[in-house]
Amino acid sequence: MKKIIKEYLIIILGAASIAFSINCLAIPNNLGEGGVPGLSAMGVYLFNIPASISNLVLNTIIITVGYRYFSKSLILKTCLVVLISTLFLNFMAPIHLTVTYPILASILAGSFMGGGIALVYLGNATSASGSMIAKILEMKFKLKKSYGLLISDLSVIIPSSIFLGVDRTLLTIISVYVSSKVLYFIIESDSLVDLRTILEQ
Repeated sequence: MKKIIKEYLIIILGAASIAFSINCLAIPNNLGEGGVPGLSAMGVYLFNIPASISNLVLNTIIITVGYRYFSKSLILKTCLVVLISTLFLNFMAPIHLTVTYPILASILAGSFMGGGIALVYLGNATSASGSMIAKILEMKFKLKKSYGLLISDLSVIIPSSIFLGVDRTLLTIISVYVSSKVLYFIIESDSLVDLRTILEQ
């Protein structure tokens, strides 16, 4: 029971970090993102659709498609992550942290995004979006999660560059790169204490 509670606490913290990255850092500073967060940001910029709505609808589609690849337990946890992140996105919508230096906003957004996704992974779930695609790539091609996430993110960033412009696209790529490195540092680096040992205590 302790392990389950710790897992869900980590998942909630991860979902909050992802929502904070999108709503409080990326969108207020006109940055893009990869995966569903990137599409949600574009929905805000182009059609004024709340990020929470895009997040819920698009991730529901991805979960439906990915249902056959994962266990029921993982799917249920992923649904929980999507619901929690949607609630946090809605709650954090009024919070806008405009950073003076765009490069700093890019680094911060990437750090919170990568850290949030890593925490969700450590809670034995996915955040749907690119992370579910990354897990499929890992299962089929033995590709590291951080690289799979980078690939899925770039597939959204490149088309969105038409609307973001060159400077914001480059800042978005920096953000995604930082995100992948933070993700790697937390879940794949041998130099860190594995957080799963904490869950098992």
